[in-house]
Amino acid sequence: MKALTALWVVPVLLISATTSALVVKSSTYLVTTQTKDGKVQENRKLNPTSVKPKDLLVLTTAVQNVTQKALSNVSIVQPIPEQTQYLANSATQLDSAQLQYSADGGKTFAKEPLKKTVLVEENGKKIEKEVTIAPQQYTHVKWVLKSIQPEASQTLEVRVNVR
Repeated sequence: MKALTALWVVPVLLISATTSALVVKSSTYLVTTQTKDGKVQENRKLNPTSVKPKDLLVLTTAVQNVTQKALSNVSIVQPIPEQTQYLANSATQLDSAQLQYSADGGKTFAKEPLKKTVLVEENGKKIEKEVTIAPQQYTHVKWVLKSIQPEASQTLEVRVNVR
């Protein structure tokens, strides 16, 4: 299998807050596993230089409020790189954040399950049907953090497989 350059993996984040109030650090990890003493251990390699199909990656975003006041309704958007697919239920779940997804390149976001309307033919007639979008088709994950306290930080993660 041909190795792919991993430079594309480093995500570009969109943040709807005053950027000078936040410090954001993104990292990409290649995940490998090994069994030791009957237990599966996960190893992470930071910013791999190449990956291959079926490799597991963790896209990590650390966000820190560097101000002396709480920030509210901070949106952190994690694009899913085109050469990867999102793994269902792998985004960091937080009680203090609303988790939303996009399957249209980040134009619209909604809670799961994402739905879309498709035109199908049944009994010779074309009808519209609502179908569920598979998580593997998601293009973005968004966290809307209710609040980030002064000088507090939060780490957010998603897992993806290389196509």
